[in-house]
Amino acid sequence: MLQAVRDVDHHGSNFKGLVIRAGLLAGGLVNGALAFFALGLLVSGLKSSGGDGGSQTKDLLAQMLSWEHSNLLIYLIALIPFGVGIAHLIKGWKATFEKYFEADEDVMRYVRPVSRFGLIARGVVFLEMAVLLAISGSNYKAMDPPGMKDALDALQNLPAGAVLLMVMALGLIAFSVYSFAEAAWRKINMDVPGVAGR
Repeated sequence: MLQAVRDVDHHGSNFKGLVIRAGLLAGGLVNGALAFFALGLLVSGLKSSGGDGGSQTKDLLAQMLSWEHSNLLIYLIALIPFGVGIAHLIKGWKATFEKYFEADEDVMRYVRPVSRFGLIARGVVFLEMAVLLAISGSNYKAMDPPGMKDALDALQNLPAGAVLLMVMALGLIAFSVYSFAEAAWRKINMDVPGVAGR
């Protein structure tokens, strides 16, 4: 969120900079929503005695899908993971993350290919989320909202679905390696626009 709002990486206010910052903002919102969703499952799971912690979340989804024109809302929401997915694909394909790393070539020789694979894989996951959201906006009924099982079933039912699931799993593991590499070698610019001092 700070990268988007305060522009700590100096992407600027031109069209390209605003698009990048919008992607960062969308990523922050998606990650925040996932964290909120996970926390909701945890809290409802602790409160429930029968172990049906996900039922309240499913009820919330059912309520949202029962609204008039809820499919339009879902189509709009689907644009967020779609944009984040495209941004990850571009970032992984062009390896633009390298300019934010303070590591010598001996390190980057290993970090670069793993990071690119991880970013592209995560981009594909976000695109799949967007497609499933768009499909759910037109196909699913109010009392039958899509869940993670639907996403995994849809992927597994494709030709060579098991292989696709394995590649996606490896890609997400690679993304976690990229995240640890960022934690170790990320160049952090402490010159925040509009804030005096360092």
